[in-house]
Amino acid sequence: MNKQWHILYTNPRAEKRVLSYLEKYNFESYLPLLNIKTKWSDRWKMVEKPMFTSYVFVKISYWEDKNKILILPGIHHIVFYKGIPAVLEDEIIEMMKILVVNFGEKIQVIKDENLQPGRILEIKHGNFKGHKAEVVEIKNKTYVVMNLPMMGQQARTEIKIEDLGLEEGWNK
Repeated sequence: MNKQWHILYTNPRAEKRVLSYLEKYNFESYLPLLNIKTKWSDRWKMVEKPMFTSYVFVKISYWEDKNKILILPGIHHIVFYKGIPAVLEDEIIEMMKILVVNFGEKIQVIKDENLQPGRILEIKHGNFKGHKAEVVEIKNKTYVVMNLPMMGQQARTEIKIEDLGLEEGWNK
């Protein structure tokens, strides 16, 4: 039996539930969780969120276990890449585990498509909170140059990436 790490796509906000079902049925699985500082209306709170929204990793023999996996509640599908089931090497899972344990509070996950030049994003934090701006260029891993339309003119400024409202988990 040749077991490999596969990627499961879950229903929205079902990652922890899927993980518990996988563990209940003795499937080796992994869900990298990050503690994210989240602002509530009256305070800041540490919330445990998945590193990758809607993804759980499971080590299975694809042809033997796929039907057992797909009937579990909360699992939408097994992720495919170029027509075959996506497989991760053991080393990648081990690296993720080390990253989460040692650097969990510093990890920032960004979807590449969110920071493409020309994309309009709403600023979620900082002085420009609530305003929309266009990504002009990505200067480095910390700042993005944005156009802010003001009075019919364009003003460019550097904005910290963590001030942008990106969908994935951010430490704020």
